[in-house]
Amino acid sequence: MGWLRNYKQSLEANKVALGLTNAEVDEQKLVADNCINALQANFAAQTSAQAARAKANTQKKNAFASIRKKVRNIKTRDAYSPALGAGMGIVGKEKTIDKNTARPKIKVRKVPQGYAISYKLMAFFSGVKIFRQRPGEEKKLLGVDIHSPFIDKEPMVNGTQYSAIFLIGDNPVGQLSNVTVVEL
Repeated sequence: MGWLRNYKQSLEANKVALGLTNAEVDEQKLVADNCINALQANFAAQTSAQAARAKANTQKKNAFASIRKKVRNIKTRDAYSPALGAGMGIVGKEKTIDKNTARPKIKVRKVPQGYAISYKLMAFFSGVKIFRQRPGEEKKLLGVDIHSPFIDKEPMVNGTQYSAIFLIGDNPVGQLSNVTVVEL
């Protein structure tokens, strides 16, 4: 928009030197003003839409958390039955997780505090053990974590490898995740 404003001012200041008529200058100033107004209206609409989306997302998150909590409570009542739950739409697919073959999927990304190792417990596992192996070193246990992400705050070494395994209670289960390598 700054360019459009400058264009309008320059037209006015240079109309004599450029041999432009007042009508030509006025027409171009109107074109620039219309564009400026459209851009401002678009920006305002986008800002409003982003605010509405953020509000809707917050409302949805809060509502679903409250509903899930109540549904868990409803399912503990003596009068509850799977048929009643199906009628209410609160019976979901049963999770079938093979504890022997399950393996975490980890993602590693740079964050201001260090490197974040993200994973999902699939609403089934208690936590994960996170391992790190730097070039020329043995693999070592970096930590046990129950809330993703785990943050490795030590300085990064090129070629560092991360892996993880699920826990049920304090016991490792399943298979070691694929190795994720950090290349600097």
